[in-house]
Amino acid sequence: DVSGLTQFQVGFRKAQAYQATFADYTDYATLGWDASANPVVIDSMTQLNDAGTTTATSTGVTLADATTITLEVRVKKNGVVQYFVNGVLKEPAAFTFDSADTIVPFIRYLDHTDTPTSIPLRELTCGLQEANVR
Repeated sequence: DVSGLTQFQVGFRKAQAYQATFADYTDYATLGWDASANPVVIDSMTQLNDAGTTTATSTGVTLADATTITLEVRVKKNGVVQYFVNGVLKEPAAFTFDSADTIVPFIRYLDHTDTPTSIPLRELTCGLQEANVR
């Protein structure tokens, strides 16, 4: 029930204290959505150094209720972020974390007035990606 979620993001953020408001994180790169709709458009969302601007750029992919999607965010050793939807590389907006940033994987969702039935996490893989990997 994608319309049951106002906000959903999966990706990486700078290691810092929990923030009740997503945009209050200083550095992040995610895939997801920030609207309650069916279908919903999958966007990349980024912020660097608490710049006060969050870039939401469409991947050109939509997600409807009762469907399954694979969202993948990769961060290369040099901080460059890549986005994949259903295994296909998407390049909605260039983003690079600062070299000094310690980043952590995260998933964030916010319920809407609907009650989402479930958000099954089928696989989570974390590891170091070398700079020369696709």
